[in-house]
Amino acid sequence: MHLPQGFIFCPGDCVEVMDEVSFYSARKRLVEVGFIEKRDYLKSLVPGEPDIFSESARWKKYKPSESEMKRLERARQRGQKRVLRGRYRRNAFLRKNPNLNRTATVK
Repeated sequence: MHLPQGFIFCPGDCVEVMDEVSFYSARKRLVEVGFIEKRDYLKSLVPGEPDIFSESARWKKYKPSESEMKRLERARQRGQKRVLRGRYRRNAFLRKNPNLNRTATVK
């Protein structure tokens, strides 16, 4: 949904509580990657007025850096290992307890 007047994005708008340093660095990263854009021309000239943002489609052209790709690959591998570890533990449990109804287990 496009908001022609933009929106204000402050730490108080977050669902999860976080410190201001984390919030502002994350918001800066959202602007860098292209999810949101800072719209200075929509901001009033009152001192202390919050920045105005709007949604952006620049993220569709975003290409992660080499370090980001490595970090994402490590996270994917950790997730895969976690799934395999859970599957192994479930199967080991079922082998030790053959009297359990196998259809009742969560897949």
